[in-house]
Amino acid sequence: MGKHLGTMKQSKQRAGNDLEDFWILMKLDKDGAAKEVLLHPATKMGACAKEALLKRVRSHHRREQRIG
Repeated sequence: MGKHLGTMKQSKQRAGNDLEDFWILMKLDKDGAAKEVLLHPATKMGACAKEALLKRVRSHHRREQRIG
C-alpha cells in the first residue's frame, strides 16, 4: 500500500477543495499493483486516484508484453 501513497497525494492536490471522505478498495496483484479499484462515494480525489492507479498497471503490462 505504501507504494500508492504518492498517487494519493497527487490526487489530493489535483482535487483542490473537493476533499470529501470516501472509501477505496483495491485488489492488488502479487507485486502490489492495483488490478481493480472500487470507490464509494465517487469523489474528485477518488476518481483521480483510481485513474492514476489503473493507468500505472496498464502501462506496466504493456512493457511486459514488449519485453516478453
